[in-house]
Amino acid sequence: FGTDGGLSELLSTDSIYSTWLQFSENICTNNTIHLNPVVNYGTPPYTFAWQAIGNTLSCNNCQNPTATITQNSVYTVLVTDADNRTTADTLHVYACLNTAVNEVENEIAASIYPNPATGMLYVETGGADALTLNIYDLQGCLAISFSHPTTQANDISKLANGLYVAEILTPAGTARKRLVKM
Repeated sequence: FGTDGGLSELLSTDSIYSTWLQFSENICTNNTIHLNPVVNYGTPPYTFAWQAIGNTLSCNNCQNPTATITQNSVYTVLVTDADNRTTADTLHVYACLNTAVNEVENEIAASIYPNPATGMLYVETGGADALTLNIYDLQGCLAISFSHPTTQANDISKLANGLYVAEILTPAGTARKRLVKM
């Protein structure tokens, strides 16, 4: 999972007061997230002011809003305590497409090798020129993409070790293969 969010420091002079958004990860599209800020210290009661870029929130001034993710989104919460001290945190949520290995229309015969692979990956399509090789992680997020992969060695050495789905696109159709990166 790729994340971009975390602990924000106090915006006022009281250094022991902070807030933290606990939810921070890639989400497949059309899933609902529940935002749960954790407030450390300060004087209750707290008020919450949310700002959303991307998908809208169920409320802008409640403690725990929800959102249905259909695109990359950024959520910021400003927390104010009873003594009018404030702190903020920002959370980036990355929307992932949900892909399945066995759901392919116009499937073509194609192969990838070596598999498992460590560095270079090759594509064979039986003479047809592959237009694109897309490699997705198991959450459906595009990890890397190559243009015209049948005419070159495709360097996957920077991918983390694990399981992936390799999608080969040609004018005649598509093939999806499981790929093990070691």
